[in-house]
Amino acid sequence: MGYYIGQFYFEKRDLFLILAILILVGVLYSNYPIPFFDPKNLLVLTILFLFAKGLVLPTHDAAVFTTFLLALFLTLFFPLFKVLIFLVFAFIFLRLWKVI
Repeated sequence: MGYYIGQFYFEKRDLFLILAILILVGVLYSNYPIPFFDPKNLLVLTILFLFAKGLVLPTHDAAVFTTFLLALFLTLFFPLFKVLIFLVFAFIFLRLWKVI
């Protein structure tokens, strides 16, 4: 089930991602700490996830979601640059193996 906002079509998941981005911007603006996570890293990953969902067909949402969920947990242990390199290689291999 989705919603039309103007000429754009949004599913519930997309609206929750936009809401998460707005909440993370509020957290960054108020300097509220999030335990174990850097809000800037979460904001970057959330924006990338929303961008990737726009580029990938809806039938491959599960693979994209799993990849980004793994990237979210990798931010606990690695710096953001290494996580972004992981995402690039993950999408390259997902394309090569014709998963997405």
